[in-house]
Amino acid sequence: MDTQAIATPRPNLSKGNIGEAARQMICARLLFQGLNVYMPLNEDTPVDLLIINNQNVVRKCQCKYIYPTINGSHEITLCSIRKNGPNSKAFRHKYTEEEVDFFLGYCLDNDSVYVIPYEVTNGRQNLKLWILRNPIINKPAFDQTVYKNAFYLL
Repeated sequence: MDTQAIATPRPNLSKGNIGEAARQMICARLLFQGLNVYMPLNEDTPVDLLIINNQNVVRKCQCKYIYPTINGSHEITLCSIRKNGPNSKAFRHKYTEEEVDFFLGYCLDNDSVYVIPYEVTNGRQNLKLWILRNPIINKPAFDQTVYKNAFYLL
């Protein structure tokens, strides 16, 4: 791993457009893997994609953009901000095991998709990944390498 790599600056897009770009990149990779991909007709659903694998098993997936942080790590947010009406207050929604089977994160810095099963997230609201450099902390870090382009998990 290159400890001198520099993260790509955040694209000059709205949060919604970055999320949609990540979802489209993820969809393309899934299609190239021969998976059947379905998208909901409306926004603010717990599912961004339904995937049917070669064994006809349906997987509920939530797509996320993996963004660089100031300390050199990358982060994937495992929750969403929702609003239930024009005058209602926004709130943080934490996904449940019933809603999501996999988080699919797209990282622009290494042009990769991370296929992360819900159960390995331990109900966290975000996950720190060390993609371009080694961790700067002494405690064990989440090992994202096993999930990089791991489409076989689906």
